[in-house]
Amino acid sequence: MNRRREVLSGTVVLSISSIAGCLDSLSKDDPENSNNQNTEPNSPSAPSTSSSDNDNSDSDTNSNNNGETNEDGQAENSGIEDRQTRQEIADIYDDGIRDLNSGVDDRNSGVSAYNNENFSVALSHYESAEESYRSARDHFTDAIDLTYEIEHSNAREECEKAAEYALLWRDAMQESQLGVEAAQAEEFDRANERADSVRELEREANRINIQTADTIATILNID
Repeated sequence: MNRRREVLSGTVVLSISSIAGCLDSLSKDDPENSNNQNTEPNSPSAPSTSSSDNDNSDSDTNSNNNGETNEDGQAENSGIEDRQTRQEIADIYDDGIRDLNSGVDDRNSGVSAYNNENFSVALSHYESAEESYRSARDHFTDAIDLTYEIEHSNAREECEKAAEYALLWRDAMQESQLGVEAAQAEEFDRANERADSVRELEREANRINIQTADTIATILNID
């Protein structure tokens, strides 16, 4: 009878720093890193209006001022809404990174428990990791939707990468759970097949360079 192989023997898991939503990539079998920095915004200027004491010029001046106020006011409101949406995208993306961090922590704990043949504990950690990765993907897809509102293709591209990354890790955790269940049933060939599937999904995920929350803020010109 075949023995169960340890999960990820001879590899290092990609880890994500949970400090301030900053993401650091350590290498796996094929290392991929991403890093970046800061910000810079622009505030819309407030519109100005004036009035005249002259009865004859009053209507003309007010008419002009009303026109300017409407145009400038609309521009200002549009600018405020745009900035608010950009900030919302950055905040949601940061929430996604935090979920990824939680997923990594549970995934690592699951690997350790599995390799020590503590299968029930491993299963619990893998289930928690799956939920974290699922939540991360939900956040990134929400951010993608918002990028369409401000027509920001660069931010959208990075959010799409992050969503794909989270999806691959979610799938890996589902496979990990099936591997644990096979090992519990002492079906070690099946457990090893699941472990190979997990490795492939993780390799595919680690080919994707996802950005830090700070980098996303920079892309969105947020200070």
